[in-house]
Amino acid sequence: MGQIPVKVRVEYEHFLPVSKSRLVQALLHRLGGEAERNRFMEVSRRLELLYHLDYHETLQAMKRDYRFFDDRSFLGNCEGFAAEEIQAAETRFLESFLLVMEKANFRLLSQQELDVANEEDFLFRLPVQIDWGSLDAGLLVRFFEGRTYRGGKRVPEFAKRILIFHRGVGMEVFEGRLLLEKLDYLVGKLLKKVLHLVYPGSRERISASPRPEASYDAQCGLEETTVPDGGASRGVGSGQAGKASATIHGVRYLQRVCLRHTGVRLGNLFSRVRLQEPTFQELVLLFRPSKEKLPEPAKGGVRPIVIKTFRDIPMADLEVVFPDKKLSMQPVDLIKLSVTGLTGFFIVAFKIARAAVLSPVMAFIVLFSAMGYGAKVLFGYKSAKDRYESLVTHSLYDKSLDNGRGVLCYLVDALEEEEFKEAILALFFLWEAGPQTKEDLDVLCERFLHDEFGIQVDFEIDDALQKLMDSGLVSTAHRLVVAKSPKDILGILARHWEKRPQGTEI
Repeated sequence: MGQIPVKVRVEYEHFLPVSKSRLVQALLHRLGGEAERNRFMEVSRRLELLYHLDYHETLQAMKRDYRFFDDRSFLGNCEGFAAEEIQAAETRFLESFLLVMEKANFRLLSQQELDVANEEDFLFRLPVQIDWGSLDAGLLVRFFEGRTYRGGKRVPEFAKRILIFHRGVGMEVFEGRLLLEKLDYLVGKLLKKVLHLVYPGSRERISASPRPEASYDAQCGLEETTVPDGGASRGVGSGQAGKASATIHGVRYLQRVCLRHTGVRLGNLFSRVRLQEPTFQELVLLFRPSKEKLPEPAKGGVRPIVIKTFRDIPMADLEVVFPDKKLSMQPVDLIKLSVTGLTGFFIVAFKIARAAVLSPVMAFIVLFSAMGYGAKVLFGYKSAKDRYESLVTHSLYDKSLDNGRGVLCYLVDALEEEEFKEAILALFFLWEAGPQTKEDLDVLCERFLHDEFGIQVDFEIDDALQKLMDSGLVSTAHRLVVAKSPKDILGILARHWEKRPQGTEI
């Protein structure tokens, strides 16, 4: 019998995992007349265009600041600029980056989430140690000094070296025999028992998941594995605590089934197993390499800021996205090499002793052969390690989306979509249902998303209404939120556009 699979508790996100075109089409189907639909489409088009222009300016500003730190072309971009100017650009860029991540509904990975990821192995079962020394600590330590994240929270300690943001939760399922993985699991389990007999008390040290560094925040003990939300408050340096919005959905659990949960034993080595693991649908990393990891010409100047993005990364395999990792051998490979090496050593030692009796020249020849055999064993170890590193590369090849400046374009586009979807959804239901309290409007939006698309989210009603109020499209009266008529909104959006220096007609 296998162990009981772990339930991973996952809080609902603000992220809306539906495209804006599908959302608009679904809202259109709720309208009756042709004139009403045309008016809604025009409002939608103008609102989308205004958000695009607003955040196009944000993107250009981020690109201007990032040119000093682009890891592909930064070496020649710093000439003629004072150190103070580059430092100011660095701070502006990080502030803009974190604001974009918040508004695009990405969440900073917490220490507790990292611990949840480290507790299990999924398909990638190689022992991995993250090389924290290859990541610079100065950049993020300097930036977060005197700052808090999302209304008073301190960032976890590992975020002094690397920021990891995630958005969306999925599920990866794998079915197969996994013969080698099962053998490795059984051998590893046997070794643990042997070591526990030889060194009592070693079981806990062996099985414990390594934590790179302690968290700033004391983590609470929970009965189930929990991935916290942490996404309801405002961003870095905003000074606003924010308020978590309620959701109509109950507590959400996702089940992880790893190899150890399937009851691996010699009797079922060749049977098929079904594994499943929650995934991070989108991951974004930001870090600065340490000086030792840079090419010689870059070591004395401004160092780059590396940004990467990945998709569909199993939580238990999170370590593969870290930039520098040290891979260890599987127990099966270690035992195979050890047995081969020791067997060869005793055979060669016996031959040398016998040859020495017969002739010193023969002893020399056998000794030379022994050295060749030892080199073969060492090369076998290196070959196995290279094979594992190739496995990491191939596992990430299809899951890497972009890096550097391309990530900035991707993130700002994601931001535009989220801002538009939140605004148009709240605006539509104020038209359809009339004036609403903030709480009732939140329920209407969440229920529609669930009934229409089958998705469960914590709709960010505060942010949606704040955008609409800032644009003058809605107002409040006696705790009720009231939307302007579609005709009035078209006029307001047209006036917003006329105030812009571009003067483009919409």
